[in-house]
Amino acid sequence: MHDRVGSRRRARPRLRSGVGRQIAPIIALLLSIGFTFNGLDTLSGNPTLFLLCGAMLALLLLLDAPPRLFWTRALPILALVLLAYGWATLPLWAPAQFLLRQGYIVPDLLLPRLIGAAGLLAAFLAGAMLGARRNALANIIDWMLLFGCVNVIGGLVLREYGTELPWDIWRPRQDMRFTGTLSNANVAGTYYGMLALLALGRIVSDPAIGDGPVAQAWRAARWVGLLLCAGACAITASRSAMAGTLLGLTGIGLLHFLRRKGFDSWLVPLLLLLGAGGVLAVGLVDMLFARASMIAEGTAGRTMMWGHYWHIARQAPWFGYGLGSFPDVNQQMLTDPRTAQALWMVNAPHNLILRFLIDGGVPFLLLLTIAMLVIVRRIAANLSYYGPLDGRAGVVAAIFTALLCSMVDIALDIPALAAMTLFLIGLLWERHQFGSRSASKALTVRHRSMKGK
Repeated sequence: MHDRVGSRRRARPRLRSGVGRQIAPIIALLLSIGFTFNGLDTLSGNPTLFLLCGAMLALLLLLDAPPRLFWTRALPILALVLLAYGWATLPLWAPAQFLLRQGYIVPDLLLPRLIGAAGLLAAFLAGAMLGARRNALANIIDWMLLFGCVNVIGGLVLREYGTELPWDIWRPRQDMRFTGTLSNANVAGTYYGMLALLALGRIVSDPAIGDGPVAQAWRAARWVGLLLCAGACAITASRSAMAGTLLGLTGIGLLHFLRRKGFDSWLVPLLLLLGAGGVLAVGLVDMLFARASMIAEGTAGRTMMWGHYWHIARQAPWFGYGLGSFPDVNQQMLTDPRTAQALWMVNAPHNLILRFLIDGGVPFLLLLTIAMLVIVRRIAANLSYYGPLDGRAGVVAAIFTALLCSMVDIALDIPALAAMTLFLIGLLWERHQFGSRSASKALTVRHRSMKGK
């Protein structure tokens, strides 16, 4: 009787660990489909994001709801995020005399922005639930890489034949810079760079278990995905994305080198990759040199932009100007002719911190920062628990690249890219609860001891 109960208890973790493997293609498709349609950077983007991320969360809750302990750990994060957005919406419904007469500039945009924020929170929770399953991280990254390569190929096709299509969903650039299906070269560079980092993270952490045709095909596909996505990032000529991707690739390779005390079987493919990258760089030398020569001009433009928007944020430090209000605020505050000539077409502050300040003020930024610090603390503990290259180095590098690009560009202003980043953060935030290494090791030791008896 006791043996049957014990076998049932041991069977449930195996069942739960299989959930992530079974639904990984669906989750990856829901995450990637937004990048196919302009990153959901449209009027209906936030509601669409909520539907996609809500579907991911609902699917995971339906198949295998997490235990109460999961919600206990997530409660501080949920409370901080809800408090932050509650504070940002306070001027809309609270009495004006208690708020220093601070009004909401564009109240019509409140509901879409709140719906988008709920979708981002659902993406984080879905990532955390999936991260609790053993091998789920590896499976979801493989499928994300596969669908990402489909987006790259689709973008290359659109570059050649997009002008002949009867609809205007994608807006290819007139110059040589590649935008894929995202209509913005910097955002496309961030997305493809993140995929390249995820691919290399899987390559160096692949346990190489199994020599069947399926396992070999996946290994080859990861190398193809790395080359394809890194090349796509390069032809976007996004300086911030290329810098973040190169730093991430170098960091992953160096960490793997130090951990293994030298190179191993992936040295030859790596050399081939570097050679292909060199050939690609020679073919794009004119465009890359042109972009490099504009660094000083771009730095001056960003400095002027950030100085102007910092001045705007200082005028409303408590509540900001409202969620999604930046384009209207920017138009109203362009009083100087020279500044107006330079910034009248800008629809984002090109800095995540300034965006939060303008949206909801200093308390809004502080609450979200505290929530992120709570998440980072647990992620750091998890990384030390599992080891730096237990399938997670590529995820860390991809998140780093997204955050780096969001400090100088509009990367995380795009709903699909923000959802992908928060999903990856969720994968790192939750520790393996079902079929973890320590549990498997303990069961093995127990089985051996019982067998010895």
